[in-house]
Formats: sequence, structure tokens, C-alpha cells
Amino acid sequence: MKNKEKIFIICCTLLFISDFSVEDIFIRQKSRAVFCDVGQGDGIFINLKDGVQILVDGGPDNKFVGCVGNNLPYFDHRIEYMIISHPDKDHFVGAVEILRRYDVGKVFISGDSSDISEYQEFLRLAKNKLEVATKDSDINFENGKIDFMHLGGYKDSNDSSLIFKLIYNGKSILFTGDAPVKIEDDLINSNADLKADILKVGHHGSKNSTSEEFLRAISPFLAIISVGENNYGHPSYRVIKNLENADIKYKRTDEEGDIAIQLPIINDK
Repeated sequence: MKNKEKIFIICCTLLFISDFSVEDIFIRQKSRAVFCDVGQGDGIFINLKDGVQILVDGGPDNKFVGCVGNNLPYFDHRIEYMIISHPDKDHFVGAVEILRRYDVGKVFISGDSSDISEYQEFLRLAKNKLEVATKDSDINFENGKIDFMHLGGYKDSNDSSLIFKLIYNGKSILFTGDAPVKIEDDLINSNADLKADILKVGHHGSKNSTSEEFLRAISPFLAIISVGENNYGHPSYRVIKNLENADIKYKRTDEEGDIAIQLPIINDK
């Protein structure tokens, strides 16, 4: 390569990098969980310092793709793990485009079937990466793991939502998909270790999720409600009162936009 060509490439690289602030580059490298504002749906981006990225669900459209692009470390086009809680449109549609754009390692699903055309395309794109989650599917990484606690196999898609806990440096986030109260009760009765620092509130704050008993079993200091404009009354008055009565702070994506949580979690209760 001629010297002029080398100089040209170096200059182009420097110009590209100069478009990004040092602060922005630094933030993208930090360990954090970002609850993306995807409207009425769920889409979460998790970045860990050891180079592991995890996506939880994908929202109802490609808005989630923008959130991932805004948070993924520069020049990193690989996502190690994707977890789709269940095959409802508001949880997986954005993941279809993610599979087209990025190199995704392994994709965990509940195993529930769906005739939705977008889900069939999702399965086609993820064909060689798919794993139906079992209790032996725990994901281990430096300083933490993901522990699957509730699996698919129910007639109702929401009942089959994957429920799992992200544990990182001794702190944890519990993800509950769209699981209703009867599944929450099953978990409580199973004597599962539900304690977590942060709760991703079930079913966007539906009145059929997030019981007082479930909150007592988890005892989080913070709850995240992923919700957008909807006709379902989400989040419900009952869920908000349950959180307030339990003295649990809560944040809503429809009010705050993307919600970024530093990892390891700092409990400022």
C-alpha cells in the first residue's frame, strides 16, 4: 500500500472517530442494562464489561434496533445471547431485524408455537442458533450468570413466558415476561429464590400480574415498567398501588424513555 493511501485511511478513521465524544465511547463500554423505550412492548439491551451482550425480547417493531445500535460498543457487531420470553408480537418483532443485522450467538426461546408470519421468519433466521430454554440452560459468564426459573409448555403464551434472573457481581434483576399472577403463585409455592434488586414488572403493569405476595417474595428496591400508549389500561392502578404500598420505586419507559441501569447495581433505596 502506498504511503498516500495509508495516510488517507488514517485520516478517514480519525474523522469517523471524531464524530463521537469520548464520553459516548466510554458509556458504551460500561456494564449496564438498558430498558429500551419500544412503546407497548419489551426490549432490553444488556452490556457486560467482559464483552458479553444479551438481548431480552425485541419490542413490537424496529424501534428496538435503534436502541441496540445506540448502546452497542463501537465496532462490536456480535451479540452473544438473545432471549425471547414468548412469541407475542410486542416481544419479538424487532428481534427479526436484529438477526438480519448482527451476528447473534445463541437464541433462547420458550418453545411455544405461533403461526404469526413474523415469528416464522424469526425462527427461520435463528434456525441454527435456537435453544428451547430448560433449567439446565443457565448462561454463565465472568462475575455472573442467567438463571432460568420458569419455562414454557403451557397452553397460554403469557403463562409460558420465560422467567429468569440476571445475577451480576452479587446483584440481580428478575425478568418476568408477561407472566400472570397464577404463574407468580406457582413460583412462590416452588420455593424458588425470587429475591432480586430490580424487577422487570410483568405484562407491562397489567392488573393480572405483580401481586402483593410476589413483590414481597422478590423485595426489589426498584421496578421497571416497559409500557407505551395502549388501550389495555397498562400500567394498572392496582399494580402501581402494590408498588407504592411496598415502598418500591418504579420507573416507566413511557415517561422516561430508555432507562439505563448501571451494573453492578447500586441500591440507593
